[in-house]
Amino acid sequence: MRIVRSAPIPSKLDIRTGDDGLSDHEVVVEGLAVPWNTPTKLFDTVFEQFEPGSIPDEAMRTQYPARLNLGHKWDRPVANIAQDTLEFEDAEEGLRMRAVVDIRDPDAQSLVVKVERQDYSNLSIEFDDDGPNYEESRILLEESDDLPEGGILYSIKQVGRFYGVAALPFGAYPTTEVGITTKSRRSAQEKVRSTARDLRDKHEFANLETERSRTESMRLRLAMEKRA
Repeated sequence: MRIVRSAPIPSKLDIRTGDDGLSDHEVVVEGLAVPWNTPTKLFDTVFEQFEPGSIPDEAMRTQYPARLNLGHKWDRPVANIAQDTLEFEDAEEGLRMRAVVDIRDPDAQSLVVKVERQDYSNLSIEFDDDGPNYEESRILLEESDDLPEGGILYSIKQVGRFYGVAALPFGAYPTTEVGITTKSRRSAQEKVRSTARDLRDKHEFANLETERSRTESMRLRLAMEKRA
């Protein structure tokens, strides 16, 4: 079964533009997608947590490669693990994400602007629970200092497929972080403005060329009518 986790979380989304090798229209978005061993309330007294290594690389590289999406619009990705624009790291604190987005894409440009304003400061994830031994890996831990009396905690050892993450106002798990780190915050903003200007200028130039072509066609047609 395909599952989306999007409970409210305090998060931080980082954008970085000072990396070597980035083009003028590329911005790095990075953050913590899933914290390990962090109980999250699903409903009533039922909680869930992910164990370290529970989202392996092979779960991200199926026929549905993991993606970074604008909101929960899963048909509007801004980075893709299959295209090497998105990568994940199994870090000590959790699963970290790093994406290189191309702000010539209006969705990527929108993402960067929303993150800069902190409209989007969280992450949500989507995964399948039909992986190897998923049900067996949901160990019931009924005694924990992090749970209320009578609480039940499912601890996930491995998911089936991991479809990726989405940037949102509200994310998936407590202590998740997502954001834009930049050596110069103006740099990210200027990249967006510059790219927007370039796209606008190209659009205006294309319109001008079209108008010129129409005018020239009209002149030729009038000249041929006069000759006739």
